[in-house]
Amino acid sequence: MIELPAGKLDKGEDPLVCATRELEEETGYKAKQIKKLGEIYTAPGYCTEILHIYSASGLIPGNHNREEGEHGMEILEYSLDEIENMIRNGEITDAKTIVGIYYLKNLDKH
Repeated sequence: MIELPAGKLDKGEDPLVCATRELEEETGYKAKQIKKLGEIYTAPGYCTEILHIYSASGLIPGNHNREEGEHGMEILEYSLDEIENMIRNGEITDAKTIVGIYYLKNLDKH
């Protein structure tokens, strides 16, 4: 599955702290700026989980620090046009990733 970096909030954790941690754990990148784009309910009526969607810019490469269950992940880099084509043709089906790309294209005004 192709998806944006993501992770679970620790109890009482600030979502920005979680986003910063997960970016580095899963990709090795640190960001000069992380900006909240929005939030979504994953399955209203079934659960109350809220996902916080962020944009990271000014990326600085480093070493990932993956947790158990994250080993074997691949880091893939695509242009925004490539990602949109992958969504259209069904290669990317992860809901949070599709919403994150929508937010980035339509709501992120740098």
